[in-house]
Amino acid sequence: MAREVDKPDAEWRRQLSDLQYRVTREKGTERAFTGECCRLPDSAQIWRR
Repeated sequence: MAREVDKPDAEWRRQLSDLQYRVTREKGTERAFTGECCRLPDSAQIWRR
C-alpha cells in the first residue's frame, strides 16, 4: 500500500521540475502532441497526418 508523503509545497518545488510539479501536484497535463511518445521515428508512426 502506498504511503502518503507530507511535504510543504516549497519542498516539492525544489525536488521536481516545473512540468513534474504541475502534473503531479496541480493535476496538470502536457500539451497535446508534445509528449515523448509523439516523437517516434517516421517508420514507427501508426497515424499519418
